[in-house]
Amino acid sequence: MGAGWVVHSASRDSGRVVRPLLEGSLLVWAGSFSSPPTAIDPGEFFLGGLCYWYADNPALFVPGPLVYAINLANKRTYLYSAYLAGLGLLAIWCAGIPHS
Repeated sequence: MGAGWVVHSASRDSGRVVRPLLEGSLLVWAGSFSSPPTAIDPGEFFLGGLCYWYADNPALFVPGPLVYAINLANKRTYLYSAYLAGLGLLAIWCAGIPHS
């Protein structure tokens, strides 16, 4: 009986919290941070549309002509690539250790 009261109480109170968020300026304020995507010139892609170079675009992946392309001008690209390469080397090293 107590659990039903908690659920009923929570659902009744949540309407008071959610409604102002949906109607208020919080979502309008959050929407001001996202800008609409700008059109990318297809001539800026290389390696068959898999790579892209534009330092002013903060996105790591951008929609390319066929699939998503990786922005090589973004510094995070090299950080993630080094992490994956290190993870691969660690896996190879661990596979080569004889198990006793």
